[in-house]
Order: sequence, then structure tokens, then C-alpha cells
Amino acid sequence: LQAVRPKILGFISEQASAWLVALVVLLVGVALTAVLALTTADVYQQQVRQRFQLLVNERYTRLEERFEDQEQRLGSLRRFFVNSHNVSREDYDGFAQPLLLRARAYAWAPRIFHDQRQAFEQQVSLQRGMAFSIRELNEAGTLVPASERDEYVPVLYSQTQSLLGSPLGFDLLSQPLRRSTIERAYRSGAIAVSQPMSLVGVEPAYATGVLLVAPVTRPPTAQMPYSEPYGFVMAVISMRQLVADGLPKPSRDNLVMQIVDTSDTQQRVLYESDNAVGDSSLKAIRRLTLGDHVYALSLRPSQVFEQANRSSVTSILTMGSLLSLLLSALLYVLVSQRQRAVRLVQQRTGQLHQREYELRGAHAQLRSVLNAATQVAIIA
Repeated sequence: LQAVRPKILGFISEQASAWLVALVVLLVGVALTAVLALTTADVYQQQVRQRFQLLVNERYTRLEERFEDQEQRLGSLRRFFVNSHNVSREDYDGFAQPLLLRARAYAWAPRIFHDQRQAFEQQVSLQRGMAFSIRELNEAGTLVPASERDEYVPVLYSQTQSLLGSPLGFDLLSQPLRRSTIERAYRSGAIAVSQPMSLVGVEPAYATGVLLVAPVTRPPTAQMPYSEPYGFVMAVISMRQLVADGLPKPSRDNLVMQIVDTSDTQQRVLYESDNAVGDSSLKAIRRLTLGDHVYALSLRPSQVFEQANRSSVTSILTMGSLLSLLLSALLYVLVSQRQRAVRLVQQRTGQLHQREYELRGAHAQLRSVLNAATQVAIIA
């Protein structure tokens, strides 16, 4: 039987080079680290996408509910006027006051024809106890008496959150953008939404928004199955208030939002977050509907989201490389020490064999002398 050569750690030959063993262990450790890092990176990307989609779905659902809520509130105000024969200022204030949630103002504007203007202004002035007139904006942006037109739609009642007050008497037909919204509501008989505009009587921080307009008609009767609107109820919506109210501060928000009016030919931005966009390719686009307009909601991860979802691939690569280097150094020291010990044992064993051979020669000579000296004196 051949002698079995012992192996270091059960699988490393004693004749193997210590440098070769260390290099192989280092390469294997680096390869395993790379495989682990790739697997972790794939899992990390999936987790980041899932977290981003959860945030997107939550934000989209919240905004969709807010848009629908504004339509429902304006619809309730519209039904209040439809089912009331005469709405006084006190009745309007009592009904519209609780509706002011994420809306800058709610207003009522009747249709006044040219021949009714003077009597209407006198009647309202008498009711208010102060002068009232139908007004419009001049080039300087101040309200002045409206010029002569065939028809007017002045703001008569208003409930607002603005500290600047309500622009009572402002004729909505005096401005082209508001006029087009009134005409679309008149033709469709449903809620119409204006294009992005600068709101009147609103603080500059909340001035960008839209106007929701719904026509008010008398209930149909047998004598008059169809009647034209005799006025319009409106909701003044500031997009910053509607969208950002109740959301995290920009320094803590995980998402960067942008709302674009797709019904606008210029594709103007209606709202945009103030926080910084992160360095990520993730992006989600959702469709929001308000009245007769469609908005594109674009969502991207912010720098806060990236900081909260950092990848551990770099740490795995660093730790794996260091562990591989330490293990290779340990095996190099272990193998080299074992090989030095084996060489020393072999050297000592050879010396012992040489001594044993010399002792055997001397022992043989002595025995030969003793065998030859039978009954003869031995002289040393």
C-alpha cells in the first residue's frame, strides 16, 4: 500500500504553492462576491420599483379623490340653486361656507342682459347698502366699470379663503379665457374647466389655478321642458392648494410631481413640486380628469427617496473583497508555515537516518570482533 499524504484543511496538497493557493482563494472570493452583489442589485431594483409604485398609487389615488370631491361640491352648490326659487346672500353663505375645502372660493354669477344692467346694479346696491357695479379688469389690472355689452355674468355672491376679499361685480365675460369657459359650460350643460389662468383676488402664491363653471337652469316643467341657464356657479381652484395641501414638505417628500394640462394647446405646467429630482430612471404618468379637461400627472422619485433607499451593493463588494483578501492571506500564512514545518521534519528525519546508519555500521564491526575472539584474550 502507498502511504497517504496528509493534506492541509483536508483538500490542499502540501506541495501546492502558498502564493497559488492564496491567489485561487482570492479569485474565488471575488467571484462569489460579484455574484452576490449582482443578485442583491437585482433584488434591490425590484424593491425600489415596488416602493415607488406604492407611493405613486397612493399619491394618484389621493389626487383623484380630491378632483372628484371638487366636482361633487360644485355639483351640490349647483343643485342648491336649481332647487331654490330665491337664494339670498345669507342662504348662500350658510350653504357655501362648509364647501371651502381645498378651494379658494365658490361664487354665484347670474346672467344679466344689457337692458337689465341698470336695474340690477341699483337693486344690489340697495341690498348691500353700498354702491355696486358690474366691473372688468383694465390694462393696469384694476377693476373698473365694465364697458357696454349685450350680456354680463358678474360675480354676485362669493365665499372665499383669500385675505384679499372677493372681486364682487367682476364680469366673467370680460376676459377671453373665462368667457370661453362660460360658453363651453353653456353649450354642454355640464361642468367646464378653464385653461390655466391667473386667479383674481387670490394671493400670489396661490394665483395659478383653474376655474370650474357649472350652468344653473330651472327644473324642467310641462310648459317648459328645456330652459337656458340663468346663471353659473363657480369654484376657484388653486392647484397649489388642491395638490399640496396635506402632503409632506418638499424636504421630506419622496416624489416630484408635475401636472400638465393636456387639453391646452401649449401644454402648460399647472403645478410643479419644489423639491429636487433624484438621479433615477423611474417615472410614472397617470391620467387625471377634472370636468371636461384631462391632466397628465407625472411622478418621479426625489433625492429624499434615493437617500432612504440606498443600495447595499457597494457595501457587499467592499466587505466581500476584504474578506476574500483576509482569507487568502490567512491561507497563505497557514500553507507556508505548514510547508516549512514539513521541510524541517524531513530534514531532521534524514539526519536521524544517517545517524542510525552509522550506528549500525559500528555495531556490526564490534559484533564481528566479538565473534572472532572465541577463547582468546581481547586486547583493547
